[in-house]
Amino acid sequence: MKNRPTTVILALTFAALAIIIGTGCGRHDTAAISIAGSTTMEPLTSTLVRVYGEATRKHVVISANGSHTGISALIDGRCDIAESSTKISPEELESAHGKGITIKEFIIAKGMIVPIVHRSNPVRDISLERLRLIYTGNIRDWSGLGGQGVIDAVGRDGFSGTYDVWKRIVLKDVEPAREVKGMPSTTMVLAHVARHENAIGYVEYAYLNPDVRALRIDGTDAASLFDGKNMSYPLVRELYYYVTEKGFKGDVKKFIIFSLSKEGQEAAKRAGFIPVGPIR
Repeated sequence: MKNRPTTVILALTFAALAIIIGTGCGRHDTAAISIAGSTTMEPLTSTLVRVYGEATRKHVVISANGSHTGISALIDGRCDIAESSTKISPEELESAHGKGITIKEFIIAKGMIVPIVHRSNPVRDISLERLRLIYTGNIRDWSGLGGQGVIDAVGRDGFSGTYDVWKRIVLKDVEPAREVKGMPSTTMVLAHVARHENAIGYVEYAYLNPDVRALRIDGTDAASLFDGKNMSYPLVRELYYYVTEKGFKGDVKKFIIFSLSKEGQEAAKRAGFIPVGPIR
């Protein structure tokens, strides 16, 4: 499988010079826009913000603490845009409605969740069913899969939109086994798998790096979908920006419109994500 485009790494490097990445979800009075939420979408949003900032000189603050944390911040009035790698839940919509808030949804791009293992792991391909059995605790050893040793399964925690999608598609809404370690960020999943020979985890395609090995799912490589050569990869999900109806104006509205423009969608693809509209 191909690793994410080299431009993603460059984009994040440049973005770090132009954007303050916060650790909380609070508003920042000096920022034109505050964005909170998904760690999965951080490369996407950072790239969009960098390109948008180069054209407008607008200051944007990003706080990446998890999709549901971002949605909560939006509903509480602590950010302008919530970035989420999963669709807003009925409970979150009800919470907003109870406060007299109407939520607007925008699909900004698509992403792909990719299972990863340590570089030394001989396994190259795995089925969705075997992933389900691993994460529900029914397969605990690599020996039946072409490897060896006790499986060390890690995933995302309950604040993560990636966790929601993995649970829905792979686990079929069954809770993961107690032994599965829930990590608060994508980078922590990557770091754990890179350090532990028997580990398996899952991350967004755009985060892939040479320190881990991506697995094919039922013979399908995620890179083939990104390149437009194969549309059958099973772990594809939509990525969202949420705003309040009252807040959809001024700089916030301009940034959303830019993100969905030809230039914005080209930037999304450079960041390792799948555009939602034509970019030609």
